[in-house]
Amino acid sequence: MQIRYKITFTYATTVAFVLILLCCSIYFLSAQDRIEQFRERMKARALTTHQLLRTEDIEPDLLKKLTRFPSAALSHKSMAIYDSNWKLVFEEHDSFTQPLIMDSGFVKNVKGGDYFFKIGERDALAFKTKNHIILIAAYDDDRIQWLSKLRFILFFSFFVSIALVIIVGYVFSLQLVGSISRIAEKLKHISTQDFSQRLEAGNSEDELQQLATTVNDLLNRLEHSFQTQSRFIDNASHELSTPLAVILSQLDIAKQKIRSKEEYEELVESVYEDVSRLDILVKSLLDLAKLSGSRSGLELFYFRIDDLMMQLPVNMKRINAGYKVKLLFEEFPEDEQDMKVYGNEALLYCAFHNIVHNACKYSPDNAAMVKLAFVNRSIHITIQDYGPGIEEEDLPFIFQPFYRSLNVNVAIQGTGLGLSLANNILKLHNGRITIETEKGIGTRFLIEINKKNL
Repeated sequence: MQIRYKITFTYATTVAFVLILLCCSIYFLSAQDRIEQFRERMKARALTTHQLLRTEDIEPDLLKKLTRFPSAALSHKSMAIYDSNWKLVFEEHDSFTQPLIMDSGFVKNVKGGDYFFKIGERDALAFKTKNHIILIAAYDDDRIQWLSKLRFILFFSFFVSIALVIIVGYVFSLQLVGSISRIAEKLKHISTQDFSQRLEAGNSEDELQQLATTVNDLLNRLEHSFQTQSRFIDNASHELSTPLAVILSQLDIAKQKIRSKEEYEELVESVYEDVSRLDILVKSLLDLAKLSGSRSGLELFYFRIDDLMMQLPVNMKRINAGYKVKLLFEEFPEDEQDMKVYGNEALLYCAFHNIVHNACKYSPDNAAMVKLAFVNRSIHITIQDYGPGIEEEDLPFIFQPFYRSLNVNVAIQGTGLGLSLANNILKLHNGRITIETEKGIGTRFLIEINKKNL
């Protein structure tokens, strides 16, 4: 069974159940109300007759004639009035109506007050006054006719309502299923070759809009993952092929003939440099591939940012004994917690390391200056080099992977991945980088990490 029929059937069944309960309640309460009204009419009629009977000027025959007026008549009426010794005082029966018969059970029940019972299809009432016992029975024609009309009205309303519910439910299910079908059809056209398409979420805030929004978020994450994978494959195939080709070429030349010790040492030194560069390139590519745009899967904990920064001068010395890093710490906050960052210490150090390393490489004296400041709930880090500066046309591309300016000195080695990797890491830690550069004077990297959102 298709989903639209299931929705319609479920909707109609639920409404039908509610309508049945409602109709039964209306019918039962209405019937009870009519019964109570009829009993009140019988009692009022009996009391009126009793009052007239106590009037000495009215004979029983005249009383019977008065009680037969149409305005006061009860259908198939029978009435009997007894004194306290159960002696019949007054009796009246409509034509073709069975007289009331008193038995021992009746005598016992009537002593307790108003006693309602049935005589065939007629309703009957017995009650006591000060000196008399009154019995009256009649047939409620009005109630029977009114309940018959009420049953017809309820049955008609029930089936008309069910028909309307089925029609409305089917139209509603068509709209719902149509929306789901459009979502499914749209998803069929989204593949790894085209992740740019998105579902139309609309402005409503119903469950379908939430579904479309959730699917779009999932597609955004998948698109980012595929782009990361694609970039890694493209970058790896492009960047790894060059150093490998150089290494193989050098080794192939070396095999062609026996060479001197000095030539072999020179060859080994050259291959070692190429392998070292290849090692750095592979590590950078792997680090870049690990960053999927979210913090999920990363080990996060609190650590002091000043302790992290103090590792930079020593580690730069290990890379190159000529590298010099000067640290300047401005006034520390009173609360030690303000110096702590919640994130991945290794990745954040990698970001600072790459920027400081670049600063040392491009400064003529291999020196870089690093300033650390605390402003409200933000951490401000400034990394200054004294190199040639960055050309204006290169600034929009400075954080793209493998981008290197044509004006860079070829003697300065690099993969073009350091700044791209640093930028991605800082984004994961709610940080941002701005660049101030002046040709011939140097470049300043201004880093701000907002702790409010960490």
